[in-house]
Amino acid sequence: MKKINFLIIVPTLNSYRLLWRLQKSLEEQSYNNWRVVFVDANSNKDHVEYLEKLNKFDRRYSFIKQDKNKYKGIYGAMNQGLKHAKKGEWILFWGSDDWAYNKNVFSKLVKKINQYEELDPYLIIAKARYYDFKKSQMKRKSIFLRKNLNVINSKTFRKYLFLGCSPPHQGTIFSPKAVEISNIYNEKFSIAGDLNYFLKISKFKNINILLFNSNLVIMGLGGYSSFSNWKRIKEVLNIYFKNFKYFVIFPLLLRYLMRFFSLLEI
Repeated sequence: MKKINFLIIVPTLNSYRLLWRLQKSLEEQSYNNWRVVFVDANSNKDHVEYLEKLNKFDRRYSFIKQDKNKYKGIYGAMNQGLKHAKKGEWILFWGSDDWAYNKNVFSKLVKKINQYEELDPYLIIAKARYYDFKKSQMKRKSIFLRKNLNVINSKTFRKYLFLGCSPPHQGTIFSPKAVEISNIYNEKFSIAGDLNYFLKISKFKNINILLFNSNLVIMGLGGYSSFSNWKRIKEVLNIYFKNFKYFVIFPLLLRYLMRFFSLLEI
């Protein structure tokens, strides 16, 4: 079985009190070929000292300071983090309040990648769950497709994006090929840059996307993208209009209908 290396890029800002869940979930993994790059946006002394201690404790952790003059916002932090990826690494983007669903998620991913190696997958899209810290309970599911499929091509991917389906960003694993493009995220978007990226690559020809029909990550509710629902809607509308012009109403309505029905699931 081919060895696979994972890189988790985590933008941070004074969030060291949240990181223990992410840290614990990674250190408990049955598959250990992973590392983390924290991209820090000028945090306070306590946060920086926490990251420094983490790096001394385990060299799989490292951190860099975000260059805010060159890399703007949270998507800029992700773009900067990609500059520190090593050849052949598969990339995940998590937040400080996210953590692995269980101790076997990376070992299952390795099996999936090796199983479909001949298809040269561009992305892997997994399932995810939200967690409400205030109520200490699991909340809605985040699922791209509710069909039992293993592989789709870019044309099919775009069709489902038009139908309002939205991959969970933290539940998406990017192949080495997918991050060869410099600055994969458009930094003019502060909340929906991942949707813009997904629609961009859906125009590419001859790429395959794997569907990992298991939960990969638990995502904390109340993160950065939750701060402004109106701003998110405006960005999503802008991105859909750029791609679908006057048919924009269909993906927009379907997207939020799916979000509404997912709230009814636990």
